[in-house]
Amino acid sequence: MFWNVEKSDSSNKLAALRETFEEIPGLRDHGIDVLDYEYPFGSEEFYRYDIRAYLAELQTEINIHELEFSRSEVSNLQFLDFDTILKPERVKQYVYKSEKPAGSMNGISVPVYDISGTESTGESVNSIFGWQALKMNFTLHNLFPERHNLQMSMTDDMRWLSYK
Repeated sequence: MFWNVEKSDSSNKLAALRETFEEIPGLRDHGIDVLDYEYPFGSEEFYRYDIRAYLAELQTEINIHELEFSRSEVSNLQFLDFDTILKPERVKQYVYKSEKPAGSMNGISVPVYDISGTESTGESVNSIFGWQALKMNFTLHNLFPERHNLQMSMTDDMRWLSYK
C-alpha cells in the first residue's frame, strides 16, 4: 500500500494506519495491532516512491464479504491464510531481467507466490510478485523459519546481502 505522510501524522507507522482506515474503514472495529517493526526501506522499480511496510495483527475474526472498504480506492480484498501460502508448490522462482532503470537487479531470482483460489471480495489476483513478494517472503521466513526458506538468489556483485 502506498500512502502519504501528512502533517497530522506523527510517524510513518501512524500514516500507514490512517491510510488503512481511510481505505478499509471496516477494520476500525477489529483492533489492529501494528507491530513495532519497520521493514527495510525499499523503492519501486523506477524509484518514484519510497516504500515502507509494516506488519499488523488483527485481534478479531473477519468476514471479508461483510467488511466495509472504499471501492474508489480499493478494488478488491483478498485474504490469505498461512497454511495455504506456506505450501511449497505455492512459491516459484522468477529470474529478473529488465532494461529499465533498475536493470542492476538483472539475474536475481525472486519469489512469485501463487494465490489462486484464495478468498476474495471480487476478481481474484492469482499471484504476488515484485516488492510485495519480497516483503512476504521475508515475513514468512521470520514467522516460520522451519517451514519457509528465503527465496532469493543474487548475482556475484550483490553478495553483501546475506540470505541464509
